[in-house]
Amino acid sequence: MIYPDSFYHEYGIPSPAELVEYNLELAIPDILHDEIRAMEESWALLNAGKDDLQWDIHWDMLQSSVNGLEADGDISSELVAVMESVW
Repeated sequence: MIYPDSFYHEYGIPSPAELVEYNLELAIPDILHDEIRAMEESWALLNAGKDDLQWDIHWDMLQSSVNGLEADGDISSELVAVMESVW
């Protein structure tokens, strides 16, 4: 779900468009980079019409990391919402 830009600015985070513009990778913890890269590679295979038998594994790893970081307070619920709207 994408909220109005004022919502993101109220919480001190960039809007989805700003995140894409300023590179979303700068806003997320380093631990998520590998999971995101693996998911992007899986999506590229699927978009090319190929099978990726590990897609669900990559998805589960990404979701598990995001949930753990959010539960531990390392990332905010607002940042999770932004990431979900971008991906």
